[in-house]
Amino acid sequence: MQDLKGRPHAFHQKLGCQIIGVVSDVSGRDKRDILMGKRIE
Repeated sequence: MQDLKGRPHAFHQKLGCQIIGVVSDVSGRDKRDILMGKRIE
């Protein structure tokens, strides 16, 4: 996934999080939410 607009997911990826899912139309039509997670050991 490319970060074209400085989205927060790029910051979280630098912290070690990975994209685990995408939910479409959650915040309105054509507005997706990205689910991110990090393994806890």
